[in-house]
Amino acid sequence: MAVGIPLLYGSDFSGADRARPRAAARRRAVRHRSVLSATINGRGLPGYSAAAVISTRDCPRPLRGLHPDAGDIGAAVASSLSYAINFAITAGYYHQATGDRVAPLLVPTREEVADLRGLVSPSQRARPPAA
Repeated sequence: MAVGIPLLYGSDFSGADRARPRAAARRRAVRHRSVLSATINGRGLPGYSAAAVISTRDCPRPLRGLHPDAGDIGAAVASSLSYAINFAITAGYYHQATGDRVAPLLVPTREEVADLRGLVSPSQRARPPAA
């Protein structure tokens, strides 16, 4: 993929592959925030989800201003921080909407880990389901 970026967009984008690892945290924050927002919306409180998004809409600009010479890496870090802040605000609204804390939900249970192992392990796939 790193080779494809300069081929598609030109040599000006040859450094884009350095910012890609920072996107992993951003993707995680977006996935978790999406689940929390769906729960909030399902409880009939879509205003909370909208407030979380609106409150962090312009967040990357001041964060990038902290290190204006950081270039594409600075932009990636600022964007990741913005998504992390948005996740934290959404987690607060989730707590208000449900009364549940978010931190315990982020740690997989033994049953969830066993289910994941069963999906990956070929020996588990060969077994017939228990009656």
